[in-house]
Amino acid sequence: MTLTPRMSFTSDHLIDQIIEGRKTASAEWVHRQGEIDEWDSAIQVGTVYTVCDSHRVPRCTIRVTSIRLCQWRSIPEWLWRGETNDTPEEFQADHIDYFENPGNDFEFIGYEFELVGVLSPVAYKQANGSGSPPGASASEDSKSSGVGQFFAMQSLYYGNTLY
Repeated sequence: MTLTPRMSFTSDHLIDQIIEGRKTASAEWVHRQGEIDEWDSAIQVGTVYTVCDSHRVPRCTIRVTSIRLCQWRSIPEWLWRGETNDTPEEFQADHIDYFENPGNDFEFIGYEFELVGVLSPVAYKQANGSGSPPGASASEDSKSSGVGQFFAMQSLYYGNTLY
């Protein structure tokens, strides 16, 4: 069985922003693009990724819609707004440590994405062993059984989304 590509972020708070519909872009080192490990796949336009939190629990799926080469001296508006910042300077302040104090000529990859879906409490429970994801009611969790659990697990493996 082939797993869908996965992606993680430096903070679970960023995943919450994606689920809330506020975060629609991110940034990555040029030289790290294409590095693949057990939990992070190479970023490709048109690909749907399962986004996992810091506990490796699948939280949502996103589809990458564009990838662009960016420069530190000129942060594009689509990127700083998509990163939930109010100005390019705020983006730089938020990313200066991540990019290890870059100079004006520093280049990095910016990419945009769209939220495809939020994984259901059933999928969360199957991946996590028990419980509901943050924000889910106990009644949602108790409704899940049988066929619903089967389809929830398929969402983890095949990239289908459940709401």
